[in-house]
Amino acid sequence: MKKISLTIAALALLISASAVLAADLTNPAKTVIPRDTVCINQKVAARESAIMNAYRQMSTGILNALNNRATELTTAWNITDAKTRKKAITQAWNKYTTARKNMVKTYRQQVSAAWKTSREQLKTCKINGQAANVQAEEPNGEKGDTSLE
Repeated sequence: MKKISLTIAALALLISASAVLAADLTNPAKTVIPRDTVCINQKVAARESAIMNAYRQMSTGILNALNNRATELTTAWNITDAKTRKKAITQAWNKYTTARKNMVKTYRQQVSAAWKTSREQLKTCKINGQAANVQAEEPNGEKGDTSLE
């Protein structure tokens, strides 16, 4: 029984060692290309600022839509005719839903544009004529700014 356990353990060790060696052969070491970190920092800051502005604009728009909905619903519930009241309530909700959807759509477009612009601008961050490789590994072995991939 001990021989079988030892054989299984040795086989497992051999398989894991071969997997590690195979991984090293398929993933050659990445070259760290010097990069202009000041330039990259400025481009990332601009991207993040654009994303925050887009979010601020969306949340302000949604708050305005909520306020409008509240006012319109209050007005609608003061209508005595049931048919007219129902129509006014439905319109208030439809206007709110449309406004919210448009705000979210605009937000997504603005964030997408900020990322696209950022990717393009990061290509201009060069040292000695080499484009900055923001995907290269850091000297300590950690991956760089993965948000730029």
